[in-house]
Amino acid sequence: MIAPEDFLRLAESLLNFGDEEVIYRTVISRGYYYAFHFVRENCGMHSDAFFKYDYEDHKEVVDFFRRVGRRDLASMIRSFRDKRNNADYELTLSITREQAIEFINDVKSFVVELKNSGLIT
Repeated sequence: MIAPEDFLRLAESLLNFGDEEVIYRTVISRGYYYAFHFVRENCGMHSDAFFKYDYEDHKEVVDFFRRVGRRDLASMIRSFRDKRNNADYELTLSITREQAIEFINDVKSFVVELKNSGLIT
């Protein structure tokens, strides 16, 4: 079994593997899954009803923040997902090392904000 933080460690370590766009895309993808799984594991969303393993899981995370009145966090996680989708699917877009590093920093800031929000169960 792995923990959400394992995705972050992998993403950060990938930055040491070279200067290839595929690395930066993977950093963004793994960084998103760190935030996504952190929310699911720590905000009372760990239930059989929630784990459908489909598109709706990602929407449910955004909707959770909206339901608890944290549209700022909903907007952030939605933005992370959009960037992850771009990294995974929009191959004609250019993604740089700086963008990957900024993404990881933003995800880490999001988790800090979440830890300070009172939403952690």
